[in-house]
Amino acid sequence: MVKGLNTTAGYQKFRATRGAAAALLGHLYMYKEDYAKAAAEYKKLLPGVGDSAYGSYSLVDDYRDNFTVEGENNKESIFEVQYDDFSTANKCSQFLQNWTLNRTSFSTQWWNFAVPVFKLDEFESWEETINGASTKVYDYRVYETFWGVPNGANFTEGGVTRDWIAQKWDEEKIAGDGAYGIRKMAIDDDANQPSRGPLWSEVNWRIIRLADVMLRYAECLAHISPSNLDAANPESAVYWVDKIRERANQPMDDQAHLYSARPGVYGKLPPVLDLMASKGWSLMRAIEHERYVEGYCEGWNKEDLKRWKKGPDYVPLKSGWKGYESLTLPVPLPEVQNNPGNM
Repeated sequence: MVKGLNTTAGYQKFRATRGAAAALLGHLYMYKEDYAKAAAEYKKLLPGVGDSAYGSYSLVDDYRDNFTVEGENNKESIFEVQYDDFSTANKCSQFLQNWTLNRTSFSTQWWNFAVPVFKLDEFESWEETINGASTKVYDYRVYETFWGVPNGANFTEGGVTRDWIAQKWDEEKIAGDGAYGIRKMAIDDDANQPSRGPLWSEVNWRIIRLADVMLRYAECLAHISPSNLDAANPESAVYWVDKIRERANQPMDDQAHLYSARPGVYGKLPPVLDLMASKGWSLMRAIEHERYVEGYCEGWNKEDLKRWKKGPDYVPLKSGWKGYESLTLPVPLPEVQNNPGNM
């Protein structure tokens, strides 16, 4: 059963909707730095202030539902790529071959990328007393996003379950510190897909979801009315960032040992104004942070870096990074000559 099923009128699997088209148009206007027009498109999709002709979307209560089979085509999903079984390669996702499982500790592996441990530094954490000991607990989204993080998710391969320590990501050295794998949209037990193995996933890839649109809308408002910091006002960026953070504090339906899965135990992410005060951050810096932690490994970052015009020092340990210009490929000369009106 799909959790929080998308009941938007006209919503059909495989098909782009009017809502998806509005989101993409908003993306185009953002790229052109026309924040007023972008905000007008995004607003059409937002709960409480939107236009029902473009759909009726809302955040699912459980962040994890955006990355499971059971949560596919939910009320937060605006457009997603559909995968339905493991019988053939074109019916399941192969991207996990590049992201998941540790070659040191799993008999089956094929990853080309791993996450340096310093990437976790952007995620917030707090101290709790658990079983009588002071324990660091991360933003609950960490436990959904990564393999190998402290007290993180277990993976079962061939009937053998490995906890975060046994996964041995500390032995995969990046800058001498180890690494993490990506759990989002992965499977937790290869017994669930015997015909393909643990490097494949039938979990749909969410291309556009409401949380992305909410944070983009907040970014537009931060440009249009940066002094509006009224957390109760939907015309303030703060209002929408808080919606994302409030959801991130909700316990998840997940592996029972995870801190994020404790029934009735909510996370301790503060409202965004309190975060800004504690960090000395601007509103825009807080939005950048929230997009990083909410959408890690969902393909948001490339366009974000271009839009924010991040310079050479922003991405460490990547020798090819020369600043946001590195993400823009030149248009071939024949295309310029054949399409002068588009340049």
